[in-house]
Amino acid sequence: MKKAFILLLFCALLIPSVSLMAQQGAVIKGYVTDEAGNPLYGANVYPEGLLFGAASQSDGYFTFTIPANVIAGQTVDLICRFMGYKPSTESLILSAGEHTVNFTLQVDVLQLDAVVVTGVGGQIVKRKLGMAVSKVNPASLIESDESNIVQQLAGKAPSVEIIKTSGDPGTSSYIRIRGTASIDRGTQPLFVIDGVPVDNSFTNLEISGQGGTYDGSQTETSNRVADINSEDIESVEILKGAAAAAIYGSRASNGVVLITTKS
Repeated sequence: MKKAFILLLFCALLIPSVSLMAQQGAVIKGYVTDEAGNPLYGANVYPEGLLFGAASQSDGYFTFTIPANVIAGQTVDLICRFMGYKPSTESLILSAGEHTVNFTLQVDVLQLDAVVVTGVGGQIVKRKLGMAVSKVNPASLIESDESNIVQQLAGKAPSVEIIKTSGDPGTSSYIRIRGTASIDRGTQPLFVIDGVPVDNSFTNLEISGQGGTYDGSQTETSNRVADINSEDIESVEILKGAAAAAIYGSRASNGVVLITTKS
C-alpha cells in the first residue's frame, strides 16, 4: 500500500513537469568556432524551413527558442553559415527541452559557397552561377589615387583590361573583359549600380573655330561612370562572360560590373 502511494505521488509530480517542458518549446544553443578554436562572431544558425534562428555573439555562443506549437518530433537540418567559411549542417530531432549543438567551420578558400548578388533582389550561391565572378575590395580603389572609377579597377581583377584614351586630365577610360568580342560594336561591359543599368559611353564634341565655323577639331568628354565617388562604394563584383546576359539582357553580353553603394 505504501509503495502504491509513493508511485502515485511520483506520477503526480512528473506530469506537471512534462507538461511544463512541452509548453517551453525547444531551446537550441551552442558555440560556433573556426578550425583553430577561435569564436566566430555574427555566424547565422537556423533550422532549414523554419522561421527561427540566431546570430552568434562575440564569444561564438548562440541560443534561440522554437515554440512548442511548432515541435512535432520532426527531424530538421540545423544550418550554420558565416561569410568566408563553408556552411555546416547538423541533423536535430525537435523535442521539448534544451539541445546543444556546436559548429566548427572550415575556411572556404575558393568561396564557392558565397552568396552572390546577381540582379535586382536576386541572390544565388556562387558555385551554381554559370560564369566567373571577381570581387574587388573597395579599399583598394581608394588607394589607387585615380579620379576615374574605371581607371581605379586597373589591375584589380584578372582578364579585365583598362584603357585610358590619353594622359590629359578628365579624359575617358575604357574597360574590356576577356578581350574584344566584336569588330563593329562596343565591347564594354554593362555597369549596374544599385540595380540600375548605367551607360559608360563617351562622346567627342566638335569645336567651332573663330566666327563659329567648325574647323575639324574635337574634344573628348569623360566616360559617365567617372561621376561615381569611390568613397560611396560598398562592393564591386565583375561578372565575366556572355552568361551574364541571362540576368541583365543582351547589353550584358560583354560582362557586367556590378556596383553596390553604401546605405
